Amino acid sequence: MRFISMVFCGIASILALSACAEKETTAPGCGEFIVIPSINAYKSPVMAPDGKGSFSAGDTVTLIMKSRYLNKPTSQDYVCAKRYLWKEIGYPQYADEFYIHGCYPAVDTDISSVLLWNIVEHADNPDFLISRPVMVKTDSSEPIIMEMSHALHSLRINIICPDNTISAEAISKAEVTLSGVSPTAIIDLVAADVHPSYDDTLSVHATGKSADFIIPYQSAYFLKISAKIDGKTYILKPSEYVLEDMSYPTQLRDGYRTSMTMKISTVRPLNAEIITEPWR
Repeated sequence: MRFISMVFCGIASILALSACAEKETTAPGCGEFIVIPSINAYKSPVMAPDGKGSFSAGDTVTLIMKSRYLNKPTSQDYVCAKRYLWKEIGYPQYADEFYIHGCYPAVDTDISSVLLWNIVEHADNPDFLISRPVMVKTDSSEPIIMEMSHALHSLRINIICPDNTISAEAISKAEVTLSGVSPTAIIDLVAADVHPSYDDTLSVHATGKSADFIIPYQSAYFLKISAKIDGKTYILKPSEYVLEDMSYPTQLRDGYRTSMTMKISTVRPLNAEIITEPWR
């Protein structure tokens, strides 16, 4: 089952110039421009314990618009709960129809093709959302449905001790380090696509029996998880463990989430369970 939080942004038209007021549904540019973004996001300011979020009044997304007849796309910031008319939107001119998609957080409206999104620079909220392009007709009064998806990967590290040779209190104080992380997501804003990250690696840290990381799409080969508990360090290399389908995790793809459970013990070798599924 897919759970999607939806919020209507810009549902009514502005009281505009008299020409539009009299011919709001027929005059070119005078109809209302409506975008309905739907998200299932790890984001602020509204976030549930399970990571789902929703847009709020005042949240700003960037709309990216392109026509099959024009090489250069246009862009427009769109503020949720603000009212817009078509004439206020910088859509491609001389086009009866065009493609539109969006991203969150908002980016510089003078967009380039590639956005480098660094999780260290955006540590407070490293997630980035982007939607697939949809075709719309100019001056249409039909709402534009925009489904946002995650441009990064969600990774959760769980630590358990099945034989109780390590106390729950000790596990709750585990110092978790994820090393070998390539920190910069490569997001093609115009194509609404994400490419594997390949820049210099670094380490990120967390404390507790469950540690959550949001990281760019990248190879799992260089990743290493270290959990320091009671002075001893337990190490897990994700690429060395078999998945449920008997394959090995090779890529941590955008739009997916992985749960890695480290099964530790003072008398048995470390074991692990790894599950990857769509991040919805």
